[in-house]
Amino acid sequence: MNAAERNGIDRFDHENIAILFAIRKVENGRKGREFGVLHPRALGEDSENWQVTLDRQAGWAAATIVKNRKRWIDAGMKEDFLVFLGSRYAPIGVENDPKGLNRHWIPNMRKHVRSIMAFSQRPKVA
Repeated sequence: MNAAERNGIDRFDHENIAILFAIRKVENGRKGREFGVLHPRALGEDSENWQVTLDRQAGWAAATIVKNRKRWIDAGMKEDFLVFLGSRYAPIGVENDPKGLNRHWIPNMRKHVRSIMAFSQRPKVA
C-alpha cells in the first residue's frame, strides 16, 4: 500500500488497488520480480531483503497503472482499461514471452480484479 500511495494510487481507489493486487497474483514472480517488472532498475538484487524488492516492484507496477490510466483517458477510453494496460504490461508476441503466456494475462487479470473488487465491496461486519 505504501508503494501504491507513493506512486499516485490513493488507498481508497479500489479499482486501481485491485489492479495492482491482481498484477501481483497474475505475475507471481520470484524475489525481485514479484510484479513481473523487468526494467533493470526495478529488478531485485540477490543481496536485498525481499521486502525491499517487493516494495520496489509494487512501486513500478503502481506507477505503470497510473501512467497508463492517464494515457487511456487521453486516448479516449476506446477499449477496456485492462486491455489497454495488458497491451503494454504483457504484450502478446514479444521476445521475452517465448511460450506465449502473455495471451492469458488479460483474462487472468479480469478474474482476479473481479474477485478483489467483490471482496472490497462486501458489507463490513461490526
